Amino acid sequence: MDRPEPESAAAPAREHFVRAVRALRRYRGRVARRLEGLRGDLAEAERAPQFRRFGETLLTYLKQVPARAERVALPDPHDPEVTHEIALEPRLSVQANAARYFKRAAKAARGLEQVPPRLAACEAELHALEQLLERARPAVDAITEGTPPAIEPALARAVDAALAKLPETVRESIGAPEPE
Repeated sequence: MDRPEPESAAAPAREHFVRAVRALRRYRGRVARRLEGLRGDLAEAERAPQFRRFGETLLTYLKQVPARAERVALPDPHDPEVTHEIALEPRLSVQANAARYFKRAAKAARGLEQVPPRLAACEAELHALEQLLERARPAVDAITEGTPPAIEPALARAVDAALAKLPETVRESIGAPEPE
């Protein structure tokens, strides 16, 4: 059974707890930004068929693309009712532009395999951080208002465990001990 700490030992523990929670909040912002980036990567990856279609269209209508054009509107080779507005790099030949689209399509296809598991892991990490921070919020609020409660030992251990998983630079910024 955990005993409450004496008041003299509790003050540094509360200060460490507040610094740790603040570091976790900052890290949550990082994770949220990484999540948004992964969502953008997934959206780009989902365009793989479109990139491949652009490359095919450029090669099919090779002779109809003006030199040094920045954009071109060409009918889809598989469905002439559809017209593609294709952005081009004017310094490159039509074949090189098509190659760039095929390369983007291949990269996007790889992304369709790699991004979803990373996205799921990032979402899980963010969810776990948010739950922990929600549990810690009442204690931090009370400490900062000057009515410090006894911090639940299980909550303090959970915060320390989450802190131990953070990058070393984040832990160093609050003077956290190295994980064992």
